[in-house]
Amino acid sequence: MRLKINCILIIFLSLINLQSTIAQRINPTQQIAAMDSIKVLLVNYSRWHSFTEDGISVSDSIIQKFHGLFDGAIAPEVINDIIPGKAQGKNTSPGSVSPGHTSISIADYLSNVKNDFQRGLFVSIQYDLDYQTDILFNNKSISYYLYIPVRKTITGMYQSKQVHRYEDEQVLKIAFNGSGMEVSKFRIVEIITPKVLSKRQIKENWKGFYAGIGGTVNQNHLLYDHPFMENPYPHIENTPLLSYSFGAIAQYNFGASAGFQIELVYRNYKVSQTINSYEIIDNTFLIDEENDRYNRIAEVDSFGSQLNITMIDIPVLLNLRPYASPKVAWNLQLGVRNQIILNASSIMTGNVEYKGFYPDYPVVLYGLPEYGFTSDRYPGEETELKTDKYTLLGSFGTGLDFRFSKQWLLSIGVRLDYSLLDFNITHMALNEDYHDLIMPSSSKIMVYNVYINLLYKIY
Repeated sequence: MRLKINCILIIFLSLINLQSTIAQRINPTQQIAAMDSIKVLLVNYSRWHSFTEDGISVSDSIIQKFHGLFDGAIAPEVINDIIPGKAQGKNTSPGSVSPGHTSISIADYLSNVKNDFQRGLFVSIQYDLDYQTDILFNNKSISYYLYIPVRKTITGMYQSKQVHRYEDEQVLKIAFNGSGMEVSKFRIVEIITPKVLSKRQIKENWKGFYAGIGGTVNQNHLLYDHPFMENPYPHIENTPLLSYSFGAIAQYNFGASAGFQIELVYRNYKVSQTINSYEIIDNTFLIDEENDRYNRIAEVDSFGSQLNITMIDIPVLLNLRPYASPKVAWNLQLGVRNQIILNASSIMTGNVEYKGFYPDYPVVLYGLPEYGFTSDRYPGEETELKTDKYTLLGSFGTGLDFRFSKQWLLSIGVRLDYSLLDFNITHMALNEDYHDLIMPSSSKIMVYNVYINLLYKIY
């Protein structure tokens, strides 16, 4: 038991201490130098985008210079804004009916310029560096990058037949290297639409490893059988009681739409059971030591039992977010809760008299301890419950996730937990021969939870 808990703690703490290459912050000196170089890059991008030196014909040298602004190690994608019917802007050439932007490699883009716009283009690029995104670090390429929104206007003669016009918002992704105080190798990695950038930012906002704390308020229901079947113990009235749990949480989100989490929770279940004055007769015949058959009878007088079960709860949950914005997401959770029972007890009150009916005589015997016919009083003292040491529950929940800063995440929602394995509860203070007549030893639990979690983004 202790070994299991220790192993779980080691796994949980190891998950919290997972390390990754955390985004490196650019220092102020690098940032000043970077912005100066980015301004030069944007000026050249705007100037060389005409692809002509004399305004009469396309220049191969200008095309080569323009191509040199892009990352040569990859095949950068740009918005195909020079093909009528493909370019989609607020003011495009007649006949532009494309429902959205399309992308094209920079090599194909320049090839189309040479083939379709032999006189070059008239291009205007407007931008405001105050609206750039934060400078971030790309672990894979070991480089810094940022996004800069621009407003782009194009006018040109398409295949010497019709005037092509385009005007819309675009976003340039610019990357550069940094070492010490130096920055270098500024290049355009890709050009995308603001909509694509928004989707990426939402994904990046939610993506990452989080750790934090959480708690729940629980309402517990004991189920003696399937909830849609007849209760075999109709004489027992179960009253759900509120209980509480708290613990630590580790969560990893692959993006905005999916992730998983594991928790280490201290939890307790509380349920009140009541049997009013009631005589329970077993129709099954038993054989006593003298080979006489009899029926068990339990006469209950205002019997009550309050169950209290404490445990270590280890939920493993899949998180799905059907909807996510930069600040709020709708969350669905599905998984299992592994539960290790630490302690189980019951406070019992009332009287139970155990009798036997002998149909062959016929007579009802009671007050004979040697036959197991006893009269027991329960004064409200805590008594032992025997249960399985491990149980498993299925869990389904829904709620809302709120990002109130870049690092902090607040989750609020509800969950339903249902036993997949039995508790096998035995009241040790009850007469062993009559236990299954009064209380079921096979018990499952259904729990309604309201949860609140506070998480901090580690990376």
